[in-house]
Amino acid sequence: MTLNTIMNGVQEGVGFGVVIFNNGALGWPLHVMQPENQKHFEFYDFAHAGVAGVIGTDGNALRSLMCARR
Repeated sequence: MTLNTIMNGVQEGVGFGVVIFNNGALGWPLHVMQPENQKHFEFYDFAHAGVAGVIGTDGNALRSLMCARR
């Protein structure tokens, strides 16, 4: 799902849920690359929930499964 799709859903009042699993890296390159090249596929820790809140959604950052059950 692209950010534009999410923004359209917010604008049209369509209810939907998005789950972002951020493990900090693209998984498949890490299995086949040499360790010295893996750093190019690591992601910074972005505040995805904050970005979601800015465009008008109810963004929540869950750090554990227990947080999701509350």
